Amino acid sequence: EEEEEEEEEEEEEEEEEEEEEEEEEEEEEEEEEEEEEEEEEEDDDDDSQEESNIDG
Repeated sequence: EEEEEEEEEEEEEEEEEEEEEEEEEEEEEEEEEEEEEEEEEEDDDDDSQEESNIDG
């Protein structure tokens, strides 16, 4: 009986770990998306600067 309980506890721990990993992955993906958006905004700024240089 004790062994069964231990196995169940281990399984629960594994499930919790998996959930945590999934959450971490989601957070990383969100961070990457934010970084990409920031880079795109910077690119837009660069474009507008280049255009003003050409006009000048």
